[in-house]
Amino acid sequence: MEPQLNITENSTNLLLKILGKNVTILRNEANYAIQSDYELEAKFEWFNRIKSNFTDKLRSLWNLAETHYSVNTEIKEFANHISNLWTTMNQQVCKQYSKIQIMSHTLPGIPLSSLLDKIRKEAVMVKMKLQINEVTYDFTDILRGYKLFSEIAELLNNLERYDNKVQQYLIVSKLVPYLLKLESTIDKFVSSTTLLPKHQLVASDLHVFSSVSKLLTGELTGDEIINPHYVLAENIVKKPVFIIKANKPKSHVPLLSTVKLLKNVTYSLQS
Repeated sequence: MEPQLNITENSTNLLLKILGKNVTILRNEANYAIQSDYELEAKFEWFNRIKSNFTDKLRSLWNLAETHYSVNTEIKEFANHISNLWTTMNQQVCKQYSKIQIMSHTLPGIPLSSLLDKIRKEAVMVKMKLQINEVTYDFTDILRGYKLFSEIAELLNNLERYDNKVQQYLIVSKLVPYLLKLESTIDKFVSSTTLLPKHQLVASDLHVFSSVSKLLTGELTGDEIINPHYVLAENIVKKPVFIIKANKPKSHVPLLSTVKLLKNVTYSLQS
């Protein structure tokens, strides 16, 4: 409904009063918004950190699927399943909270968006009245009115995004527990699936590096010991020598049943 302004003969005071009242309301709303911004920022930072960890782990699974052909299908099916679960939940939660209206703090029972629309229309009407009557109204009152209008426009611009911020806050709050559960499921999958054969490095494997070091410094041949830093400095422009130790062929390891694993994951996320 369009706001109606009762313009009298001496209407300057009325126009300024309307602008002043709306400025006060918007300032109060802005103060609440500023206080909430700190909570919103902390929540978003926490969510982005968790989401980044989740995304990195999911990407690592896909990379493993590309390089380890013996478990390629199992890893890829699991990673795709987790990715689809996250996408579905994300879409559902965003749809659920995207239409929520934030209520005004200064005028209880009125949606903030409705209040902002009302104030915007009133401010535009007052500005038009001031422009039309610039010649007849006191110049000081005209300037004061324009100044109040400019502040209203700035406050409205800042508060118009507040609805969206709170919606995002509610969405993030809903998604964080689910995201943590998916990340935990990935950790369980990795810990329960043998991706590579484990190899215990024994002391004899490291002995060769000690011998090479003694050979370079002259200690092994009985010569005068040379400072190893000097050896490095003298040979920095020379081609590097690579010592390659042949790896033993990988042993076959039993794999978990993909169908059974995905069923367990789905049951875990639904519980």
